Amino acid sequence: MTVTDAQVSLIMKERINGKTQEQAAVKAKSLKGHAKEKLSELIKDAKTAQKKVKELLSAIRSGDADDPELKTAVKQASEAKKHLTNYIKNTK
Repeated sequence: MTVTDAQVSLIMKERINGKTQEQAAVKAKSLKGHAKEKLSELIKDAKTAQKKVKELLSAIRSGDADDPELKTAVKQASEAKKHLTNYIKNTK
């Protein structure tokens, strides 16, 4: 198992057990050197991904977004939802 795999496994185990990212980081402080640096990177990346997901969910709920690419994706997702709804209704 590589250092990165070990870090991911440790963080995922803690997250599955209901811990926050910060709590998982505290648990992983026993890691040394390179592993500790990689853990910091992973936490930063996880927080960035979490922020993007929150932004995405907010955009989907409101039906609008500031980012042009996200706006297009939300529009396409809404259209896909309508098509799926129609398909399901018509296959009964």
